[in-house]
Amino acid sequence: MRLCALKIAGRNAAAAVRPGWRREFVLRDARIWFEKHAKYISHLDLNRFMLRAVRRAKLPLWVTEGFNPHPYINFALPLSLGFESENDCFDVRITEDMPDEELCERLRAVMPPEIPVTGISAPVYAFKKIEYAAFSLFFESEGSIDELGGFLTGDTIPVRKMGKKARKQHSEGELIDLMEYAKRLDFTAQGESAGRADVILPAGSRQNINPQLLVTAAEQTLGGGLFCKRILRSALLLNDLSAFC
Repeated sequence: MRLCALKIAGRNAAAAVRPGWRREFVLRDARIWFEKHAKYISHLDLNRFMLRAVRRAKLPLWVTEGFNPHPYINFALPLSLGFESENDCFDVRITEDMPDEELCERLRAVMPPEIPVTGISAPVYAFKKIEYAAFSLFFESEGSIDELGGFLTGDTIPVRKMGKKARKQHSEGELIDLMEYAKRLDFTAQGESAGRADVILPAGSRQNINPQLLVTAAEQTLGGGLFCKRILRSALLLNDLSAFC
């Protein structure tokens, strides 16, 4: 840019290029928090959606260097299809000293009501520090919900965990006791035919237990009159069960 200015200005180059013409480059990480209630959007579609959203919001983002430059976006923990989340996040890199309030306002202006932005903060922990996640499961039953309460408060909950190897070999998977992995499992009846289960399960890069295993075990044990109408991930947690931030 300086060379172009010298060529255009010619003899008056000294007057054309003045001190302070270069914009200061600031690179910092920002963690954007949002909710996801559009439960039938896959993680790949959510990634594409967020790329479009940050472009429409005209955020000053750092882009990758190469033949296909694109904004740097890194999500905390992928969410299974059909699940909702009220405390999700992804990281971006900002190239200007823009206040978080302005970044948040720009994003909120282009986001749909099903995926609202709730805030922006500086990252404290790396995503690899996530060890657990808190889920809320909302059930409905054609009969009494008390049977579900008895099942969830039992000493053992046997479930079959299907890994990639088991799916490839078409095997039944590994039989595990969910109570050995759950850090907390509470059940609250919401009337005669509805109830809510709150559970904390391993989540992250080292170990992951899908709450759908609990839903499947309950439906198979108690019969077809029971179904789960909603699965909500409410929090991401560290190893000591404190909030990830």
